[in-house]
Amino acid sequence: MAVSVFLENPTTKKVAHIKVGWSWTVFFFGWTGIPLFKRKMTAWGVAMIIFSIAGSAYSIATDKPQPAILLIVNIMLAATANKTFAKILLSDGWQFADPASDGAMAAKAKWGLS
Repeated sequence: MAVSVFLENPTTKKVAHIKVGWSWTVFFFGWTGIPLFKRKMTAWGVAMIIFSIAGSAYSIATDKPQPAILLIVNIMLAATANKTFAKILLSDGWQFADPASDGAMAAKAKWGLS
């Protein structure tokens, strides 16, 4: 069963729903950069677009498949994107909507938060 958590911005009262663990959205669409930009992971979004363009150019120029590095980086990002996004929000002042919930406790343990 997937564990998720809600983070809340105390100023705006905006709530973000974040899954703890693997991000299928980043896995399938990370090469576009869009889910990374939405998660405020701008540098990784730009890097994935550059990797994608370079991989496509390589594939076209050499008539070989794209290098495996794009897939490897995409898998790494899919495994860490939710955690990174949550840490970005927490550093921006967001808080757990219900810090005593099972989801929040699981997230804190998995993300290495106190």
